[in-house]
Amino acid sequence: MEKLLRLIIMIVMPANSRKGIIHYLAGKYPNKIGHLYNANDCDNPRFYLPYALDNGVYGAFTNKYEWDESKYFRAMEDYWNILGQKAKWILVPDKVACAETTFKRWDMYKDRLRDLGYKTLAFALQDGMTYKDIPKDADVCFIGGSTEFKWGCYKDVCKNYPRVHIGRVNMTKDLVLADKAGAESVDGTGFGRAPENIKRLTDYLDWCEGKWDYPEQKELQL
Repeated sequence: MEKLLRLIIMIVMPANSRKGIIHYLAGKYPNKIGHLYNANDCDNPRFYLPYALDNGVYGAFTNKYEWDESKYFRAMEDYWNILGQKAKWILVPDKVACAETTFKRWDMYKDRLRDLGYKTLAFALQDGMTYKDIPKDADVCFIGGSTEFKWGCYKDVCKNYPRVHIGRVNMTKDLVLADKAGAESVDGTGFGRAPENIKRLTDYLDWCEGKWDYPEQKELQL
């Protein structure tokens, strides 16, 4: 299988899920499971799992409340004080589906986060952007924005940028597509909520081990 020739091992990061099944899967499928922590829900990351830090902007957007800058930076200080610099990356504050404000926030917050000790910064790619718009001083590209934008650009971004994370990936077929494109990591809030969601994740993990082939010409029904 083509999958066996891949050098990049994509990490799936269930967002804010602390259920035991996630830790079980991390043990069963080594190096494939991590965590994405939200700045609005500061928790002590598990030492045995890789993790990254979200900024809470999307959660505020979907739940219709105002993103709190001061709360975000208090959380970032807490993470630094607890563990030091161990996150794979931290997502610099952005604005959902708004390129202009996302660029402004990058310039506003990148140095402040670096001053806290976070050296690996992710830039959120939003509607209307291409990989060419990623700031030169960004370390990771986090593909956010609308669903249509994300799946319209992910292949091009993965092909042309070395470190790519794709947000909101919860279906087996989308996990496979992100992996085949060369994404470094993905996140999803659905994992751990229901048995069918865990099955979607385990089906993908089994695909990684060569237990089934991805049907190229038809959409997976999983």
